[in-house]
Amino acid sequence: MRLCLGCFFSLGLGKSIGFNRKINLMSNSLPLDNGLYSEAAIFSRVVESDGELSRELAEHVLKLQISEVDRRRIDDLLDRNAVGALSEQEQLELENLNHVADLISLWQSKARRALKAAQ
Repeated sequence: MRLCLGCFFSLGLGKSIGFNRKINLMSNSLPLDNGLYSEAAIFSRVVESDGELSRELAEHVLKLQISEVDRRRIDDLLDRNAVGALSEQEQLELENLNHVADLISLWQSKARRALKAAQ
């Protein structure tokens, strides 16, 4: 599986790795191999549905962010991944963190579109 760090950087995460750098991650869970059945993928399909966001909900979604504890953990995992020092469990952890960052980015994109449409 390939992981694009674009969402980490769109959320202000990561520090010294280039924006478009890709990381090879191994997943020992068959349903996650293509991303179609991960919790993040399933929920992203729910968010992508045609339902409209209220102005209040859209404004709230734009305030969502990864916690400081998780930001520090992402930085540590990215640094150690750059030198090939992650265990298999840490690779999965980094993948999970990326899934959450993907979801937040998706929600925020939908929220911006909803606010623009409401103008």
